[in-house]
Amino acid sequence: MRSFIFAVLACLVVVCGHAADTKLYVGPDGNQAMSGRYWLIVMHADGSAPTVTLAMDTTGTGPIPPPPPPPPPVNDLAAKVTALLAGVTDADKATTAGKIGEAYSLAAMLGELDSNRNADKIRESAKAIITYYLDSKGKSAAWESFTSGMVALTAPLNAMEVIAAYKLTASLLGGGPNPPPPPPPPVTTAVKAALLIESDSQTAEQATLINQWRNDKSWSKLLLVLDPQQKSETGQPDPQTQSLLQSIASRPLPRLVLLDAAGGYVGDEALPSTWDAAKAVLTAKGVVPR
Repeated sequence: MRSFIFAVLACLVVVCGHAADTKLYVGPDGNQAMSGRYWLIVMHADGSAPTVTLAMDTTGTGPIPPPPPPPPPVNDLAAKVTALLAGVTDADKATTAGKIGEAYSLAAMLGELDSNRNADKIRESAKAIITYYLDSKGKSAAWESFTSGMVALTAPLNAMEVIAAYKLTASLLGGGPNPPPPPPPPVTTAVKAALLIESDSQTAEQATLINQWRNDKSWSKLLLVLDPQQKSETGQPDPQTQSLLQSIASRPLPRLVLLDAAGGYVGDEALPSTWDAAKAVLTAKGVVPR
């Protein structure tokens, strides 16, 4: 690269002799820079105004026009939006601000989805939504200073900067996409019950309750008595028993466990002291003979 540049310079010396000096701007690829003016803009970390200087002028003639001012940084918007909001006289400012924030959030989302990303189109989307809402509530006058101020703040920004500004504004106003409501819990109906109880530690009172339940023909088919140590036909821990033990977590035994038609866990209760009390609990939970 360096030898190429020296060769070009040598040719110029031979051709031009002792004529006026010629400036040649050559880039890293060895090609001459395109004609034009090149500016150096320094954005200072302390937030002060940017420093703009002419770094290179390959045109050689004519006055040098001042560079266009850089767009306002988006990170300055927080204080400005807050100041605009302070001037709003709406008595229900918090609620209205949240709705306006949702409008800015929606406009930003639509801008991100649009591959063309036109700044004016994004601004028009926000304006249309906000105007419709404020007019419907009779609050356009109370928010005029805010909406006009936002138009002025975002006017110099390009599409991506408008999107970022709207997202920031939405967060300050309390607006944003509403998360979908959680799905309703599955409807499960208890139709029978299991009694989880240590066989070796039954009290006389608990044994009486179990016998009365088993001897009641209308209720006996709705009862399973399961021991935590119960084994399956293969000699392994019984899967249903182990599943129900996990469902009741660390709650102490004995436990009255409500089951659905497939034998799955629905809920659990402490074991009442008598069979009559147990029937009352089961009936309240929907477990009754059919």
